[in-house]
Amino acid sequence: MADPLSVDVSAAGILSLGLKSAQGLIQYYKAYRGQSEDVAHTTTKLEHLLDLLESLQTSLSNRKADTKDGDLLDKVDSYVEDSYEPIQELEEQLNKLRKTSDRDVIESLHSFGRRLVYPLRKSTLQKLEADIDDSVQVISLALQLLQNEDLNRMQDDVATLLKLVEAASVSSEIKSWINAPDPSINFNEAVKKKHIGTGSWFVEGSQFQDWLVKPTSFLWVVGFAGCGKSVLMTTIIEHTQRHRQLKQGIGIAFFFFTFSDETKQNFSAMLRSIILQLSSQLDQKDDPLSRLWRRSQSHSPTNQALLECLHQIVLSFKDVYLLIDALDESPSGIYRDEVLDTLAEIRDWGEPRLHIIVSGRDYAEIRSSLLRTSSDETMIKMRNESVDKDINNFVSQHLRTHQRFRKWKDHYDQIEAALVDGAQGVFIY
Repeated sequence: MADPLSVDVSAAGILSLGLKSAQGLIQYYKAYRGQSEDVAHTTTKLEHLLDLLESLQTSLSNRKADTKDGDLLDKVDSYVEDSYEPIQELEEQLNKLRKTSDRDVIESLHSFGRRLVYPLRKSTLQKLEADIDDSVQVISLALQLLQNEDLNRMQDDVATLLKLVEAASVSSEIKSWINAPDPSINFNEAVKKKHIGTGSWFVEGSQFQDWLVKPTSFLWVVGFAGCGKSVLMTTIIEHTQRHRQLKQGIGIAFFFFTFSDETKQNFSAMLRSIILQLSSQLDQKDDPLSRLWRRSQSHSPTNQALLECLHQIVLSFKDVYLLIDALDESPSGIYRDEVLDTLAEIRDWGEPRLHIIVSGRDYAEIRSSLLRTSSDETMIKMRNESVDKDINNFVSQHLRTHQRFRKWKDHYDQIEAALVDGAQGVFIY
């Protein structure tokens, strides 16, 4: 055993040791995956442990500055500290492997198709897997503790957000007159499909963080059918709402176009919904929507009047965030051109306080309308390793938490690998 005093046994130190050991063992054993099913199985287990350690480290780093999390972090630290012994065993195993290996010898043995005896000894792999399983069990508990707290916070944020959509501060006469479709229905449907942590790669990334603060910012999230664009949009909406809660004078509104509801397919529906949401957030007795209603209550507002009303509302805030999902679900040849033209006109206002995110498939008319230069960096493609990791976490969580899958617990790793590899970036299997 290594000298305990020579190792940092704080939670941060243990996580760092675990990451280093798992990465080293994965790198070492990957050279032998083609020669032994046992080694491939061990490597898969190590990769799962590495994912958990990375997720926990990221979650902890995001919370360190929040003084309200003191008790929670103490509990998480205690779980991590319980993983010290099996993680230390992993480090010792890595050190043994390094001492018995010689790069030139390994390369020469590979050239003759032979195996190294010691690294592939079955008893060694069995001991290693036992240490991995012990580490996974404890780290999973720590991560679950954080995820449960994240879920509680998310539910609070969603409840606050949906109150805005209800527009309780707007009179029933005005709400009936403007006849805005309810986007909370689509939001709630997408949230039900979401696994904790889905889309964190996006909201933690520099493009989203820049979008929150840069004047006249715009992003287009691109993905094919079934890749989880609407689920990702709920994560973006939730995090934008959290940003709103930290500052005064911020407005946020969202809209989901959908094939299944004709009332949510044209630009008038989008404008009416956005206007109603933003109006409910204004602390004004004589807001632009009320003025429009007084002028036009005898008939429906024209589309140009709605656009002008929205512009006036935007000017009433310090910053406004518009989040619009599934442009491709506004039917082409019927409404989509007008939707795209409306978005272009809103962007042409050049309002520094206005920030827009849209999502949709990469269709020619959408691309030509949204991208304004050949090297436009506003386009974010969802086919990437981060999406694959979201799918991996989703599959892993369902396998390990649903009772009906318990009978296959000895094959979780193989099932997970097959499903994730076969998904090819698609959440809908």
